[in-house]
Amino acid sequence: MAAAGPMRCFIAIDVTPTIRRKLAEVTLKLRRALRGSRGGIKWVEPDLMHLTLKFLGDIDEATVVTIRGIVDEVAIAHRGFELSVEGVGCFGKPARVVWVGMNESPALMALQTDLEGRLVAAGFAAEERLFSAHLTLARIKDPAAGKDVPGLIEADRNTRFGSFGVDALRVFRSELTPQGPIYTVIHTSKLNA
Repeated sequence: MAAAGPMRCFIAIDVTPTIRRKLAEVTLKLRRALRGSRGGIKWVEPDLMHLTLKFLGDIDEATVVTIRGIVDEVAIAHRGFELSVEGVGCFGKPARVVWVGMNESPALMALQTDLEGRLVAAGFAAEERLFSAHLTLARIKDPAAGKDVPGLIEADRNTRFGSFGVDALRVFRSELTPQGPIYTVIHTSKLNA
């Protein structure tokens, strides 16, 4: 069997179907409000929403094995915890990304810091930006649409979408297709009970 080529991968926390349904509702509301901005906005399908802890880029099979080991070590060192999903916001002026936030969770920050530290020690590049826990709803290329976003999200700035239990870390493979990305879980590590 031939060796597989590089895989585009990331490490993330999955979001529950209940939270995804609520995010689908707010996404639909925003899509309707921004209907005139065709082509300038790339919406994230609710089924693909996840909390990315580390984007790894293209890695080979040997590196995937290393990543699995690191993720297993991190998972066993941390207990499961709850995350609250709340508030709609945007990055950039004009807005370039529309997101839903997470509560400030010491457990999440400790988990992400541990993961980042172990990956950097294994030779991965350190993140240039501070970790910001969020779920991306849309990426905006159209500056005119971006200018409209802050006013449209104001009503949901403090909306609470619920909470969910975090019990595992997952390594995803991301395949980019013309129809959108396809995410496949290639490894799951359960957090300490």
